[in-house]
Amino acid sequence: MRYILLSIFFILSSQLFGQVPAHEKSALLKFYHATNGSNWFDNSNWNTNNPVDTWYGVSLVEINGVPHVNGINLYKNNLSGIIPHEIGDLTELTILNIPQNNITGSMPSNIKKCKNLSFINIEGNQIRVVSETKEQKTTEIEENINDSPSKGAKEQQSEQILENQILDASIAQIEFIKSINKISKELKYSSKQTLLDSENKKHLNKIASLLLKSKNLNYSIEGHTDNNNTNEFNFEVAEERAKVVKNYLVSIGISPKILFIESLGENSPFVPNDTEENKQKNRRVVFNLKNYNYTISNSEWDTEKKTNNTTKEIAPTVQDEVKKIEKEVENITDIANEQVFIPLSDVNRMPVFPNCDGNNSELKECFIENIQEHFDNTFNTKLMQTLGLPKGETRIYIKLLLNKTGRFVAPKVRAPNPVIEREVEMIVGLLPELEPGIHKGEFVNISYTFPYFFKVK
Repeated sequence: MRYILLSIFFILSSQLFGQVPAHEKSALLKFYHATNGSNWFDNSNWNTNNPVDTWYGVSLVEINGVPHVNGINLYKNNLSGIIPHEIGDLTELTILNIPQNNITGSMPSNIKKCKNLSFINIEGNQIRVVSETKEQKTTEIEENINDSPSKGAKEQQSEQILENQILDASIAQIEFIKSINKISKELKYSSKQTLLDSENKKHLNKIASLLLKSKNLNYSIEGHTDNNNTNEFNFEVAEERAKVVKNYLVSIGISPKILFIESLGENSPFVPNDTEENKQKNRRVVFNLKNYNYTISNSEWDTEKKTNNTTKEIAPTVQDEVKKIEKEVENITDIANEQVFIPLSDVNRMPVFPNCDGNNSELKECFIENIQEHFDNTFNTKLMQTLGLPKGETRIYIKLLLNKTGRFVAPKVRAPNPVIEREVEMIVGLLPELEPGIHKGEFVNISYTFPYFFKVK
């Protein structure tokens, strides 16, 4: 009987925790209907009697024994419509994270009631925000308040002041990254050092605490060096620095899915390499956001794309198109790091996925099957339906680049929409590390170009 009562107590406690104040639940329902919740990609438990803490993307915090809504995280979830006035009834809201949706209109003035709101991410929507600094605009409006005593003018001025209290998404992201890199500047490396000492780990612990506060953001970790050694050696050292930082952050709880490593070697110095002090500053690791500002940095690839856009094509088949792209990238040299990528079909021994074995032919077949299965399981086909693409089958071309350490680096993509390019990059970032390919007795960088198909309904 005692165990039964305890079980009932825990069940009731769980249900009570999910029961937020009625006005907060009402505000969430207003938000659901105003953003066309029935069309969201995932609206699990919304608009039901299930506890609010089970509603997709909603998080709660307990204050004085009472649960309150403190987070809305609906990244890339097909929201449309507007943010309702009732958002201000969520007075304990600290995170409003709704990027890459289709919301329009202005941020409601009632959001001023959310006094604890510390993180807003609305990038990728059409929500009107003011990008001037809060201080500039507030001073300007406060100076005019005495000259505009009418009720209507004061309300308008109040709304303008409030809008400047709402961080523009891009500004918020820039400031967030600045906070991270202010700490990362404290990471110290000797000329060839890649491992972390105890002081570096302390700084990374601080960075991890910041990363844990943000949701649905991806980061690139860039490794850099001075110019003390060869370009190729520096590229490898910089890459290893970024990898070690990523591995440490993962070991203390940061998801590996949001971290991507890049190496710039000695090619992007912070200051000239003319003194030992400056060289120390150039031996560094830099964090960047990857979600919304993705660009292809390889100038040679950009040139290829421009050339292809001006070349008349006569109804190529898939096979012809793949051969064309493979020919374009065959033995391509990446100017930034002097890396040569050899087509998959030319290497003496194939790169090996963890689940593959057999002869070279079997390894190649297994490699291709793993790539196809990975894309089929990960590619966001629902997102593709929101991009305004023509109905029917859409074909994109992807060039995977696998470096000689067995890690996939930023892919090259030919697609009709930049959102697709970012989606492919994210998917490639989730691929495992492989046993690298071998050509003429040495580990080599490998390229693999293939078409990928999806349907737009």
